[in-house]
Amino acid sequence: MNLYFFDVDGKENYMGEKQAKELKKNTKIMRDTFKKFNLKILQFSYQPFGPDDADGQIIIEVSTIEGDEIPEHAMIKVNLYDNNGEIFLTECRPVNANYFSGYDTFSIALRYNSKALKKAKKARIFMTKDVYYVVPRIKKSEDNKGIKA
Repeated sequence: MNLYFFDVDGKENYMGEKQAKELKKNTKIMRDTFKKFNLKILQFSYQPFGPDDADGQIIIEVSTIEGDEIPEHAMIKVNLYDNNGEIFLTECRPVNANYFSGYDTFSIALRYNSKALKKAKKARIFMTKDVYYVVPRIKKSEDNKGIKA
């Protein structure tokens, strides 16, 4: 069974498009977390992958607040919440400071058995440190004559 929505002009829309528009209204941007990384969201949208698919992606447009520098190991994360307020999906995208020039657009896939956009009732977008990056600990050597990693 194919489910399609039609807009006012009678144009065919994807199954998840209606849910994507509703989810955008119920998305909270955690602005303080973006400020810590010298970033701000200019715009975002949810897009379903196809006509029979309520999985999709979020497309996020960001820029720096001042200059074009951001800290290393930055990551954009998206949490999706169900009807009960429970997190059922979290996805992320690293932002490489070495290649960031003050403005960029990122897409993050949101996959949950072809129903992520349908199941999601709320979302949060925030910044965090890249959890896959391990900072080496520096400690004094046992003889206190030097530092070793």
